[in-house]
Amino acid sequence: RKDRLYCERPGGPERRSTQTALFGILDVLVRLMAPLLSFTAEDVWGHMPGRERAPSVFLGGLPEPPAAWRDEQLAARFDRLLAVRAAVTKAIEEARQAGVVKQSSEARVVLG
Repeated sequence: RKDRLYCERPGGPERRSTQTALFGILDVLVRLMAPLLSFTAEDVWGHMPGRERAPSVFLGGLPEPPAAWRDEQLAARFDRLLAVRAAVTKAIEEARQAGVVKQSSEARVVLG
């Protein structure tokens, strides 16, 4: 609730709770937007409080997602997908070197 920031006591738990939540959101968003909006992210990063903060948003690293969000079945599916992609890329490169195709866009991949 926005009014918590303006109507509650400056040191009150409701206001501090809202500020903490907003700071956490800002911290994650500024790190995620840094590759796309580097100057904006650096400017925001420089104005954020915190003495232990890295001197640059690019040195701060990316936030780690909670372990509870890890889906082992989904991770296994992506591992298989990446393995198929690597095999296809290798086959296309071999076909290119053999002169069968000139560009990877000429290749047709059939999975079976």
